Amino acid sequence: MENSHNQKFVDLNISPKDTLEDIPQKIVNSSIKGLEDTMKIFDYEAYQKAVNCIVNANRNFWSWYF
Repeated sequence: MENSHNQKFVDLNISPKDTLEDIPQKIVNSSIKGLEDTMKIFDYEAYQKAVNCIVNANRNFWSWYF
């Protein structure tokens, strides 16, 4: 499933034939799939740089403040 900006969304695969019991499991499965897909493309180097920037900004702010 895609929106008008070509972003992909997880397809829940819910149909009118699903039972009420089927739907929560399908939602959980889709959530797990989305998290697994996110971890496949996760950029640990960019994450580390962002954390370092936040830590340094916080340190620099407080040294300036006092």
